Amino acid sequence: MEKLADIGSRKGVFLREFKRSLIEKAEKYPFLDPFAGEFDYKDGAIGFKGEAGTKDFARGIGECLRLTLYHLEDELPKHNKTLPAKLVLEIEALLERHREGTKRLGVDTLLHSIFQ
Repeated sequence: MEKLADIGSRKGVFLREFKRSLIEKAEKYPFLDPFAGEFDYKDGAIGFKGEAGTKDFARGIGECLRLTLYHLEDELPKHNKTLPAKLVLEIEALLERHREGTKRLGVDTLLHSIFQ
């Protein structure tokens, strides 16, 4: 998702908007607060060394990604307004590829509902 967003606009825009969404959702999901030191995102990988329920964590990440897509719509050049839709399709494909794992964690329905 980050690569596609950065190619469609400029390098680093995804990371900036993702961090912005983490800050905006930190009151609801304090474990995602980028200043708390529990959650880390770097080079496409998530690191987490805090405590959160699986469903809360998945919901929080999903809501942050959805908010990131919303913010990206404002950042994209006028000629590339289709990128958020492409990103949603990419997320849906990713969720489909990992459906068995998300089912085992009990978050498959939750994640799919966030991106519909």
